[in-house]
This record gives sequence, structure tokens and C-alpha cells, in this order.
Amino acid sequence: MIIINTEDITQLIEFLKLNIIPIATFLISLVTFIITFANFQRNKGNIVCQQIGNNSLASIMKPDRVDLETPDVYWQNDFRAIIDVIITNKSALPISIIEFTLNNKRTFNSYSKPGDRYCATTTPKDTIHNGVLSSGSERQAIFFIDDKWLQPVLDIPPYTSIRGTLFFHFNDPSDVKVGNNTLEIVTSRKNFSFSIRISGNVHSVLPLPDRILRARDEKFS
Repeated sequence: MIIINTEDITQLIEFLKLNIIPIATFLISLVTFIITFANFQRNKGNIVCQQIGNNSLASIMKPDRVDLETPDVYWQNDFRAIIDVIITNKSALPISIIEFTLNNKRTFNSYSKPGDRYCATTTPKDTIHNGVLSSGSERQAIFFIDDKWLQPVLDIPPYTSIRGTLFFHFNDPSDVKVGNNTLEIVTSRKNFSFSIRISGNVHSVLPLPDRILRARDEKFS
């Protein structure tokens, strides 16, 4: 026959109260914290900006200037930075890109007006040397952008990537340089900074049209 000691039962209950129940409560709290933290990590703003090796377009260009609106409306500025990137939203929530800033100096946003095609003549067809006109092969670098601009405002769904081209115009050569530059992406969640490498430059050798020179004289006089 088993004799149950009431005192032993009471001691067992007290032991459970003092040890097992607090441990169980702690474990439940720990699991809840881990789940909450994991959800926080999944939902917080997180984007990645990449360039695809040597095949990625990333260049400083001084394009041929045809008139006040060709290749774009920024006739007062000589240079363009044209950069191909891939942006990935690694968050469980959507994110909106509002503006791009390069080196804390030049911006690309919903008000920017890039062109569809940029051409730089590096070797003209006709050249004059010692008063003698000679003709040869014309060489040009042409960038066809069309609808590939990543122009804000851009909405990126969760765990989705978008690819396109960024555009910056400037007149001071020191604003953007060949090599590493800093790209800041302003979003609806927070601002992100990335190192962007520009691989080279191409400059037009054609003179500016008289109409552009007159317009610049009027603007800066």
C-alpha cells in the first residue's frame, strides 16, 4: 500500500510554484521576444543597391549639345552622370524611393527631366589642321536610355528588385568623379547610403552652338 504524505504533496506544489512555473513563464516570454524581434527585422526598411560588374553602365558624359532642349533641357550644365543600378527591397513591407542624391550635391527626383538619348562625338568627321580641311571617320559614343530611367517616386514591393538608370546633371567637374562616389537613397522608411563606382568618362569635342553660348552669357552675366 502506498501512503501519500500530505506534507510531501504540499512541498511538491511549492516547488512547482517556485521553480517550474517561473521557468515556463520565462520560456514563453523568450519565445514571444524572438518572434517579435524576427518580425521587426523582417519589416524594418532594408534595401540594397548593386552594380553588375563591368557590364554596368556608369559613366560621366559631356554630350553633344544641339540646342536648348537637346539632348535635354539642362543647357546650362555640361556634364551628365549616367549610372545603371539594381535596387532590391529586402523588407517584408513595400518601400517608396523619393529621391537619389549623389555626393550630397546632385539630385535625381520627380522634377528631373532627363533625355532619351545621349551622344558624344569623340572624333569629328571634318577636322581643320593648319588651315587644311580634312575628312575622316566620325566616332561617337551613344547611350540609348528611352524608358529605363529609375525616376522617383518608385514603389518597390516586398522582396522585389528593380533595375534602371540614374541621371545627374552638373557643371562643376569636381561634383562627380571617376571612381567611388556616394549615393544616398531617400525613401519613405529611412535614408540609405551606398558606394557607387563610375568606371569612366566620355567627352564631346564639338563646340557649343552659338545659341547656347548666348543663353549662358545671359544667365551668368
